[in-house]
Amino acid sequence: MSYAGVRRAALFSSCLLASSLAASARAYEDRIDLGVEAGYAVRSDAPEHGFVAGLDVGFGLGDAWALRLDAAYAFHPDTLHRVRGAAELLYVIDIVQVVPFAGLGIGALVSIPGADARADLEVHAILGLDVLVDRGVVLGIALRPVLVPTWLEADPFHLAVTARAGVLFDR
Repeated sequence: MSYAGVRRAALFSSCLLASSLAASARAYEDRIDLGVEAGYAVRSDAPEHGFVAGLDVGFGLGDAWALRLDAAYAFHPDTLHRVRGAAELLYVIDIVQVVPFAGLGIGALVSIPGADARADLEVHAILGLDVLVDRGVVLGIALRPVLVPTWLEADPFHLAVTARAGVLFDR
């Protein structure tokens, strides 16, 4: 066998080995995602913004869709506390190590200003970017503009910007 033939055989063998060892690009497909998040909470009716922290669990529904259940707590310096629980349907571009996603969510928002509490329906969009650190760990950022339809005359918009860390499990 000539030198060129040996080179071709080595190149072919290397490509075959690399393709057999390559990890699949499915970040969320058929996987469960448990995460924690923390960040900045903005209110449209006050200059005092606050801190938000949350927990979530996500379920890969296929190669492009995921369902995420999210619970978050926000504290604002003027003693306003907000608790939110929501379900989000996400479209994920799950083909590389960096995974952009966008989606819509619906849930309940409980506001506790002092001794009073009020629960309302909330709808929100979500736009984010996750980075797969390895096969089972994800770090990301997300932006959630929230609309509370029953507060259109007073304080209908909120915004949360969060950093997120999660672990992925196969189902």
